[in-house]
Amino acid sequence: MADVSTPLPAYTAMLPDWQLVDALKGGTRAMRAAGKAYLPQWPAEDDDDYKIRLQSAVLYPALAQTVENMVGRVFMRPIVLGESVPDVIRQQTADFDLQGSRLDIVSAQWFDQALTYGLSHVLIDYPRVEGQPRNLAEERQMGNRPYATVINPKQVIGWKSARIGGVEKLTQARILEQATEDDGEYGVEAHEQIRVLYRGGFQVYRNTDSKWVLVDEGLMSVEDIPLVTLYTNRTGFMTATPPLIHLANLNIKHWQQQSEQDTNLHIARNPILFLTGIDDGEIKFGSRYALTSSQPDAKGSYIEHTGAAIAAGRQALEDLKDEMREAGARLLKKGQAAAKTATESRDDSINEQSQLGRMAQALEDALDLALQYMAAWQGLEQDAGAVAVNDDFDIEVISDQSVQSLVQMAATGQLSTQTLFTELQRRGILSDDLDWEAEQERIVSGGVRELA
Repeated sequence: MADVSTPLPAYTAMLPDWQLVDALKGGTRAMRAAGKAYLPQWPAEDDDDYKIRLQSAVLYPALAQTVENMVGRVFMRPIVLGESVPDVIRQQTADFDLQGSRLDIVSAQWFDQALTYGLSHVLIDYPRVEGQPRNLAEERQMGNRPYATVINPKQVIGWKSARIGGVEKLTQARILEQATEDDGEYGVEAHEQIRVLYRGGFQVYRNTDSKWVLVDEGLMSVEDIPLVTLYTNRTGFMTATPPLIHLANLNIKHWQQQSEQDTNLHIARNPILFLTGIDDGEIKFGSRYALTSSQPDAKGSYIEHTGAAIAAGRQALEDLKDEMREAGARLLKKGQAAAKTATESRDDSINEQSQLGRMAQALEDALDLALQYMAAWQGLEQDAGAVAVNDDFDIEVISDQSVQSLVQMAATGQLSTQTLFTELQRRGILSDDLDWEAEQERIVSGGVRELA
């Protein structure tokens, strides 16, 4: 019989893909820890040989680097708060999580998880304090205020929804958490617990003696469940698939083939000595030993690898790297629009956006909702305003070669220095805050000669 800890089938269905991308983003150590799950043991390969092969395998971090690169593109420019954002919320974005992290830092973590798993969540929560303030002013004087917490999708093990006011909304969410308590003067004791959020309230269950016991409950002043979900590859309400799952599978294939290639190299570097007709007792091997025999038909030779398989394996690995680069670059290509949401339909040019651009717009909408929940917690009747997230990446698809070409053209007189300055600024290499005329004055005053 299901209890509060029983995950939904929809959650269980998403878990294998999440475990795969977790292992890849965890690097070589995590992949080695996963063992046979992603590096199968060969038929007739004994356990000791497999352990040696596993512990010598090294991951090519294609997925992790692609996620990092794409997140970096979105956050290459800071999030801009609209003029209509209330001053009190504007101030709170400087410490968005009450742990010293500003809005951009929390948002980057949120987006990183959403790009990795297909979705991620932010909970806009409010601290519980002893003694209730008499009014909002006193509450602010006490320092009470809402804050954001990024919730990994693996923590949200269950949910329920209903159509309210024509919109599908959460009516229940179960979040798996780790709570810690002091254990003596120096120790810390961890407890597994599940927070159940429902419209207008919450409950907390803790695992005690293999039973889930209700240990806390209360009411919330916000009507909706303040859990904001950011989707990057939505398949349904609270469900998604990792948008880079194809790249992840290619990365697993590279991990396996690299191990095979390393094994081939090991064999090739250690030729096998073949002897026949020799039975003169103990045989010693090494660079300081020679082998002789009184048998007339005695023969000895080395069996060496031809190297053909090594060359083929190396080429296969390079081809896989090219495939992985292409799989990651697809996020930057236009004309690959997924099904549009009602919010996305507000912009008729959405089909001209890259997939990463649409993800950035989804982050923008999610942040708007998060700020609205912050306003609701504080009883602000005015709209919480909107934010602007960088979603134009055409100018950022650059390479070292293209930049070098521009510099070379300017140096040979095929391009003006001002045009070079503009192009580098357009590509994000130079700050938009820099002004061409002002830079010329600095160059002259600093005694630096301007390029012709």
